[in-house]
Amino acid sequence: NQLSAPNIPNNPTDTELRTISQGMTPNPLDDAELAQFDQACLDEQAVLPNPYQEDPWALFKWEAIEGLEEVNITHRTNADKPFVEPTIEILRLNRDALRAQRYQTYVLLKAFKELFEITTGDAQGIAENSLKKMMAADREYCGMARYFISEEWQLDIPLP
Repeated sequence: NQLSAPNIPNNPTDTELRTISQGMTPNPLDDAELAQFDQACLDEQAVLPNPYQEDPWALFKWEAIEGLEEVNITHRTNADKPFVEPTIEILRLNRDALRAQRYQTYVLLKAFKELFEITTGDAQGIAENSLKKMMAADREYCGMARYFISEEWQLDIPLP
């Protein structure tokens, strides 16, 4: 099953575009319309995860490869593999430049982690605040930071 594609005329008017867009997304204030849209998405059985119905970050894990100075994304479990691998491929999440950029953030993340573990008092507080900032939803590579801090290193640092 697939959601049907919109029928878009050549050179549509603003009114036509507004009508088309209303048919593509549910009214967020209409619970019945939202439920119907959610069910249509589930019925489609798409390969990519739907971030409105599941937390995509729970499907991914990050692997730092120190010798190559890169961080790769992969699946957490074999059950996640059918969703994660196509997502990585389609969105090109493991392209060379991105793996290298992730590694630069990982190096900083790891330095704050080590500072957090070996210090006390103000220095530890500064390290903890820096780690919290790196986990903030508006920060680049926050999913990777959250993964390493909570899953790999199991640090007791709450999300900001």
